[in-house]
Amino acid sequence: MSISKEDGKGNLNFIMSFIRTFDILNRYLEIELMKYKTSPIRFAVMNAIVIHGGRMVPTAISKWVYRAPRTVTSMIDSLERDGLIRREPNTKDRRSINIVVTEEGWDETSKKAPVAEEMDRRALSCLSEEELNTLSGILKKLRRHLLSEIEKTLNR
Repeated sequence: MSISKEDGKGNLNFIMSFIRTFDILNRYLEIELMKYKTSPIRFAVMNAIVIHGGRMVPTAISKWVYRAPRTVTSMIDSLERDGLIRREPNTKDRRSINIVVTEEGWDETSKKAPVAEEMDRRALSCLSEEELNTLSGILKKLRRHLLSEIEKTLNR
């Protein structure tokens, strides 16, 4: 079912195509990351902590990877058992903890970086650099908009 743009409601076919593309991309990542005994959420949590300097509070991780706090806590437990992160007291807020990447976590992340870059290259090889830049800008704009809409909905 397609809704015309003239009525201001957008295009349902586009949204469904976007969802399908995301689902296929996620499945591609699951298949590729299984080879390295990891998953998209595990990879996302470690990536979030690493790109934030190796230290984050669980709430910030949850917001960054857009997953429920209990999902992130479960993943933190798993990463801690594997020695990739550790929990430390948060000196700025005694009610909170910091999640910190261990030396082993840094080593594993640096080993997996080339794998991630290769997955990225293969997944997006059908797009030119110009198309990738355009798509990146559009996705960033869409994320900001959707997060704003979610915030409005939750605050009603």
